[in-house]
Amino acid sequence: MTSTDLIVPDPVFRRVPAGFGLRWWMDGWRSFMQAPLPWLGLAVALLVLLWLLGELPMGGLLSQWLSLPLLAFGVIFAALLRKRAAQARTITPQGMPVEPQNEGTLSSTTQRWTGRIGPLLLVSLLVLALGGVIGAAIVMGLGAMFGLGLASFGAFAKVMTPGV
Repeated sequence: MTSTDLIVPDPVFRRVPAGFGLRWWMDGWRSFMQAPLPWLGLAVALLVLLWLLGELPMGGLLSQWLSLPLLAFGVIFAALLRKRAAQARTITPQGMPVEPQNEGTLSSTTQRWTGRIGPLLLVSLLVLALGGVIGAAIVMGLGAMFGLGLASFGAFAKVMTPGV
């Protein structure tokens, strides 16, 4: 194995106009409004699963953050299945049962995500670390303000009690 075998090519990025972000949100909202109950069910299931993971005695928060990319994978897989079912509905004659072709769906989705799991987990860990740093800064700031308030109150009490 040579050193050139270890070089990973740079990812190719696609440039799109800024308005595509809004269009993406509109498409997502339209997809949600076509079938809100399954999406709400997925959201409730996600919240229940995250709550159960949070109840673990050791590392509940860490397991929640690390499982989010995998749970996102499940939501995208469900969206892909829904898209295939919608395509099957358009080509199925009226009155016949809809049978979407789902063979290979999980494997093709898994292949798309296999190379992305590592970076997603790294981002989850970075967000967790950043949240810890911000939380510690907030606690230290509040502690300093509380200490300053107590010191000011003590000085004020000393000034207000003459002859002591």
